[in-house]
Amino acid sequence: MDLASRDADHSIVLCASAEQRTKWSQAIALALGPSSVGRVWSVGHGELETALQACIYRVAESSSVGDPLMFVLADLRNDHDFARLQALPALLKAQASASFLLTLGHDVDDAAAYRTFAHARGTLTPSTLQAESLAAAISALANGREETRRVRAAAIEETALHPDCVSVPAHARDCLTELHNRKGFLAELERTLTLRDRTPSHYAAVMFLDVDDFKGINDSLGHEVGDTVLKVVAHRLRGCLRAVRADAGHPDTIGRLGGDEFAVLLDHVNNHREAVVVAERMLECFQEPIGVHGHQIQLGASIGVTPIRSEHTRPEHVLRDADTAMYLAKRNGKNAFAMFDESLRRESGRQIELERALRTGIHNGEFSLVYQPIVHSESGDATGLEALLRWRHPTLGMTAPSTFLEIADQTGVLTEMTEWILSESFRQMGAWTKRAGWGRHLTLCLNFSRRQMLHPAFYDVLFDTIAAHDFRPEQLCIEFKEDAIAHRSGVSLDLLRQIQARGVKLAVDNFGAGVSSLATLEDLRLDAIKIDRSCTDAITTGGTPIALIDAILTMARRLDIDAIAGGVSTNDQLATLLALGCSTLQGNLIAEPLTADEVNAFVDRVGTRNSAA
Repeated sequence: MDLASRDADHSIVLCASAEQRTKWSQAIALALGPSSVGRVWSVGHGELETALQACIYRVAESSSVGDPLMFVLADLRNDHDFARLQALPALLKAQASASFLLTLGHDVDDAAAYRTFAHARGTLTPSTLQAESLAAAISALANGREETRRVRAAAIEETALHPDCVSVPAHARDCLTELHNRKGFLAELERTLTLRDRTPSHYAAVMFLDVDDFKGINDSLGHEVGDTVLKVVAHRLRGCLRAVRADAGHPDTIGRLGGDEFAVLLDHVNNHREAVVVAERMLECFQEPIGVHGHQIQLGASIGVTPIRSEHTRPEHVLRDADTAMYLAKRNGKNAFAMFDESLRRESGRQIELERALRTGIHNGEFSLVYQPIVHSESGDATGLEALLRWRHPTLGMTAPSTFLEIADQTGVLTEMTEWILSESFRQMGAWTKRAGWGRHLTLCLNFSRRQMLHPAFYDVLFDTIAAHDFRPEQLCIEFKEDAIAHRSGVSLDLLRQIQARGVKLAVDNFGAGVSSLATLEDLRLDAIKIDRSCTDAITTGGTPIALIDAILTMARRLDIDAIAGGVSTNDQLATLLALGCSTLQGNLIAEPLTADEVNAFVDRVGTRNSAA
């Protein structure tokens, strides 16, 4: 191809000054010939955004007529200029034939610029380059010789990104994403282990990636949308792989292990930093929403990274450690990566295994609900039922909630549990109503953590499930601990008011053991507070706890809030609470948590307070 004869509009330059314009014009002429001066714009302060829009139009126009733009060149003098070019990387990534060259002034954050333009095809250089040096860079771009983007010495040096274009054989190919399937990926990993055995200095790493909260997409938008999202994710991840190096001889390998799980084999890496760079790029590729059928879907990913070590004798061992690190990333808040080491295995192995078992248990029917009655202190009639989660582990047997709820809360498994708890408890309330009629007179109490209520889909899931089961919102009372609203990062009062406006009752659990503001309680107009069992337990010791309970009950009466004494387990506690005028009670002395059939017998015996209504 004769570069000198190319049309002038094949290069566009956005310059910060007339002086820079002259330098760029000279550089293009030196690189491509005197007739190819390009389209060089001098962009004044505040005009860069307008010029960028024109540049975007030119790229789209040239692509539509089959004559794709070759260069987009820019001179960034400061972070203000850089901020206005944030849209350019996506443009360049979408137009594969376009290349870029950016010169960065001393006042530009080099590392930030590098990360921003990491997925586009081109080069970053210092703005101090003379026309001759710029010409050399332009020539390299034009001939396709410059495959690596660089920043100055102070910037982070990372490996160039290019798609893995190696064809995957049919037997090893995932039919949805065209990536390696599990069998194909394990075969590539086996090859790397064999090479490691022959060449001890050979260094490689494996990454295990799980798309965060992908199940919600399938459940809410359907599997067709979910499959499309996975295709887009696969395409983006493929673009995060490193270029094939001459000294390596084999590209990085990416595979879909199943569902929303992917794995990457980074062959011939010099150190763990190279793996970290790829992990960071993969997280960055999730920042842009995915548009499918009119939906803008924002995703994240949790990534585990492990070097291939001497004790790894089978591919499954490597994946196990990368998977372990991935679960640590999830526990750390998702949309993050974590490195595997032996301390992680020792400290977190049991928790990670428990989390895996939790996820499996939800789908295998290992969870169930029991219901602890809440009764009126004077009549003994049932006024409500609190649903409590139970897990029958296949090897550990009945497992206490204190063993698994915190882990489930930290890792996001509790989100799946939330949906199941709502659906199952509403279904059971409907069954009781159909059987005996008294189900409609009881309040169903469900306790939610701060993390559950902060989930973006909590409100929609709650009321969608209510509608699906034809359940009356007025029968539901949501309980939450004081810390759910006490902290700056807590649940917003606006959300709670919206829930309340739909008829759902609100109650603060563990009241008396936290930091609730009385003003907040009054502002929310709570329906109930549940006195913390630590206060109830301390009744037998006398002193302050009794005075505290008396004060709570007095406050509740003045605010017209129902006060429930939780954890009632002895006759002394019951007598004291009755003497203080506590009207509603719950605890093992009243009734232990009951199965659905046992609830039938209990309520048939004691009746309900509103059954005559």
